[in-house]
Amino acid sequence: MQARDVKARVLSNRPVGPATYRMAVECADPARRAQPGQFVMIRVTDRADPLLRRPFSVHGRGGPGSEPTQVEILYRIVGKATRLLSGLVPGCGVDVLGPLGTGFTIAQEPCTVCVVAGGIGVAPMVFLVEELMQRGMAPDRCLVFLGARSKEDLLCVDRFMRLGVTLRGSTEDGSWGHRGLVTAPLEKTLREGRVQTVFACGPQPMLRAAAALAHRHHAACQVCVEAVMACGVGACLGCAVQARNGGYLHACTEGPVFDAADLWAQ
Repeated sequence: MQARDVKARVLSNRPVGPATYRMAVECADPARRAQPGQFVMIRVTDRADPLLRRPFSVHGRGGPGSEPTQVEILYRIVGKATRLLSGLVPGCGVDVLGPLGTGFTIAQEPCTVCVVAGGIGVAPMVFLVEELMQRGMAPDRCLVFLGARSKEDLLCVDRFMRLGVTLRGSTEDGSWGHRGLVTAPLEKTLREGRVQTVFACGPQPMLRAAAALAHRHHAACQVCVEAVMACGVGACLGCAVQARNGGYLHACTEGPVFDAADLWAQ
């Protein structure tokens, strides 16, 4: 189904970490159709600068009734557009195009999964875990691994704890959880042999490492890649990701979620 460009109203926009905000916007059509791993393109202002929309993973969806009417995004201030976005207050309007891209594939049969997120890569993973729980997955079969530089940089810990999943944190400075990279506790868990699928989002070195570990321990691996996008609909071809067997795939249309085996040799 073709994505729609809708006028949305900001409902909330609050800081949740260092230079990091969670925003909820009212846009019923994207909210109804969004799947974990998909994204929306948001135009912050009608002015010429910044001209282009910016991509944001769907962080969650909700609303007052049983039918979702709101889309959440989680974003970090990295430039002019996100700085302007952080200044919006409830009632402000934004243009939202979406949902876009290909999301995570969730197995129908019961399984045990690892959800791995590094830094702001946690953004689509909250929505993924919420969807897994809604589909009936037992919380003890969902193992969430969060990685960040320090305790202050860890995001969404409270959201995962409320869902009741097993949560394992890693910080580079040792201020919370395992001291070191998130892939170390992931490998320890995969070695137990009870995980069927790894879902990962974060910096590319982390994704490659998680994919290699999953392959070594006979688990499937889906990765949500972070890519610079200008259009979000496959017109500009600016979000090319090199494919394993040569050529390129495009994060906006063929991704941002890929089978890791399509990107890297295992």
